Order: sequence, then structure tokens, then C-alpha cells
Amino acid sequence: MSAPAPPSRLSSPSPPRIVSSPAAAEIRSLPPPPTSEFCSTLPVMMSLSKPPMTFSILA
Repeated sequence: MSAPAPPSRLSSPSPPRIVSSPAAAEIRSLPPPPTSEFCSTLPVMMSLSKPPMTFSILA
């Protein structure tokens, strides 16, 4: 019962957009970073996938 708990948590914070991006494979290979690290990585990946305009709106 403890096994299905961790995967569920990762699916919640990670939006489907990241899953579609190729960077998802790299993140999956790396260990699950803390919340602060994840928040910093999310905008960075979004800016890489989309123009800086999206990053401005998110920020």
C-alpha cells in the first residue's frame, strides 16, 4: 500500500505538459528533487518549450 503512494504524488505536481516534453525522460531518470527545486525546474522547462512570453505570464 506504501508503493502506490509515492507515484501518485509525483503525478499530481507534474502537469501533462512536462510529460509530453522530451525533458520528462531526463527528469524521470534523475531522483525526485524537493518542492523548491521542482518549482524552479518547472518554469525553466516551460520557457525552453515555449517563448519567454509564457515565462513572463507565469512569473
